[in-house]
Amino acid sequence: MAEFEETQPEETKTEAPTRLETLKMSLTEYAESTKSYTTEKYEKTKTLVNETVVEPYARAGVEPAVKYVGDTYEATDKKVKEKYAGAKVYTVETYESSKAYAGETYESAYATALSYVLKIKAALGSRDKAPEPVTAEAVEEPVAV
Repeated sequence: MAEFEETQPEETKTEAPTRLETLKMSLTEYAESTKSYTTEKYEKTKTLVNETVVEPYARAGVEPAVKYVGDTYEATDKKVKEKYAGAKVYTVETYESSKAYAGETYESAYATALSYVLKIKAALGSRDKAPEPVTAEAVEEPVAV
């Protein structure tokens, strides 16, 4: 029997890449394809947004509306600051007035109490001692037998 000799085509006789080289090539190709896909998707989305949102609003006159909102904000802010300043001044004045009124009321009440004490002292005269209180003597009760 004749033995057949195995032959390989010339294409496969070239040295096969190692597993690491194959992995590196596949990762590089994957990264490049992902980058190109992402860039393409970004450009399409950007174009779509510009066509559907930015340009129609620019044509419709959004600029005046934005300016109106800004002006309204500034005017409102100015009014609020003015009212706050007025309220602050009013609060300080009210506090000062209340403080003065409380002080005057205290002094007036003190003066009134002092005048009553002096009047009582004058009415009683100049006694050194107060009279001794009268004590009741203990009374014995009869005991029943």
